[in-house]
Amino acid sequence: MLRALWNSRAGLASNQNRVDVISNNIANVNTNGYKRLDVSFQDMFNDNLNRLGLPVTAEDKQSLLQGMGSKADTIVSNSSQGLLMQTGREEDLAIEGNGYFRMYGGQDLDGNDRFYYTRDGVFNLDSEGNLTNSSGYILEVDGLTPPQNLSKPLLVDETGNIMANGKSIGRINIFDFVDRENLVSVGSNMFEGTGEIQVSPKIKQGFVESSNVDLSKELTDMIITQRAYELNSKSIKSADEMWHIANNLRSR
Repeated sequence: MLRALWNSRAGLASNQNRVDVISNNIANVNTNGYKRLDVSFQDMFNDNLNRLGLPVTAEDKQSLLQGMGSKADTIVSNSSQGLLMQTGREEDLAIEGNGYFRMYGGQDLDGNDRFYYTRDGVFNLDSEGNLTNSSGYILEVDGLTPPQNLSKPLLVDETGNIMANGKSIGRINIFDFVDRENLVSVGSNMFEGTGEIQVSPKIKQGFVESSNVDLSKELTDMIITQRAYELNSKSIKSADEMWHIANNLRSR
């Protein structure tokens, strides 16, 4: 009965974590460039039934294991491409393929430049001609340092070159990571990471990438996860009732 309680408790915690992740996905269904998240699970400690002294009749007793439930291991990001939505705005950019825009986030306490990465290509020109996102961070443009002194009409070709009078005055570099699972969310749909490499996907001006969240799938996963949570809750209740019966038998 103790093991039933432990297993069910682990199941409650795991399914609660997945409900939280699914809720976050649903909340960001309309967030530009958002990548859906999921939870990967792993088995907890397994014990051998033969070692526990339980009556088993199988020939290979060593292969009979009793688990302790599962736990949420890591949160996995689905990096599949979202739909590209045409906006017609000159400042809006979308990445067709893998990679991230790199945003300049100022300097840290040690005086080192900090950079953040995002798929959200909704930018605006500030008063100094910098391409900035909604949080005020500046899009890194190779060849231009803030103030970038950009102005409309803004022309960006598919390779990221910013054009003026038919000539390239700067280039928007796109970066990717060998292991995207090491990216750390810093909020505002931006990430920090190390080991970035420069890549060359297509950049579409006048488009934004929508979220890759499939709302119907998220709702289905939510129902399944809630049912699993209820099952573990009922298991705890059943184990508690069995323990109550056993204690009453011992007291007689």
